[in-house]
Amino acid sequence: MAKNQLIAQLKSDEVVAQFEATAGQHAKAFAGEVAISIMGNPALEKATLSSIIVEATKASALGLSLLPSMGEAYLVPYKGAAQFQLGYKGLIQLAMRSGQMKAFGAVPVYEGENPKWDKYTQELIHEGEETGQVVGYYAFFELVTGFRKAEYWSKKRVEDHKNKFSKSKSGPWSTDFEAMALKTVLKSILQYAPKSTEMARAIAEDTEVEYTQAIDITPFDTEQGTKQLLNDKHTEMPQLSNQAQASNEDVFASQAVDPTQELTNLADEFFGGM
Repeated sequence: MAKNQLIAQLKSDEVVAQFEATAGQHAKAFAGEVAISIMGNPALEKATLSSIIVEATKASALGLSLLPSMGEAYLVPYKGAAQFQLGYKGLIQLAMRSGQMKAFGAVPVYEGENPKWDKYTQELIHEGEETGQVVGYYAFFELVTGFRKAEYWSKKRVEDHKNKFSKSKSGPWSTDFEAMALKTVLKSILQYAPKSTEMARAIAEDTEVEYTQAIDITPFDTEQGTKQLLNDKHTEMPQLSNQAQASNEDVFASQAVDPTQELTNLADEFFGGM
């Protein structure tokens, strides 16, 4: 689909009406955010309109911005379709909303700090200053109850994770590697934290995208899907269910994933075998 045609479709009354289910009175502004996130990304400009609407609505349902400058959530192109991807700042926002965090965060670790990670005590011992190249990333959280969890990943481990779970050649891993690295390490330990429904859904959907790209499932044909969406008079724009319109919690039910051994191995690798 041509860029101008796609942008016009995103700003149409039909699409804005669908965003109203999750964005409410801000639906028109959110449609503008979606358009901005697509402009300048040739791969996203070729994505199907239906996939853009569905994946963008996931961000809207979570109350996250799709503006690239915000870093809360992204639309990532993959094989002719758009996919939702959670950003580092979006993960921070959702963790803050839980009301269970006393302190949490993630930071890059530099070569000059001479870092030594004790996996048994979960302590990062460091001396020196923040000089030289980034060699790893450290994340932690502490609950109001006093429970604490921390993790350190070397830069190589982060790069291996990126190469395994992100096959998109354009997206936040390409434009903002550090933020995605921090998100990845922090997300790996938040499985141990109490999560709101929003946060649990965001992490599940973000992880599902990575599983999909790791297994390399081929989405439906882009050209045929777009042609059907625009030309079939019996096919309307994708609509949210009545139940979803009544409650944002039901906008996106998690898609069932077969419990194959391959997915089990991927899950172990994703969470670092913890």
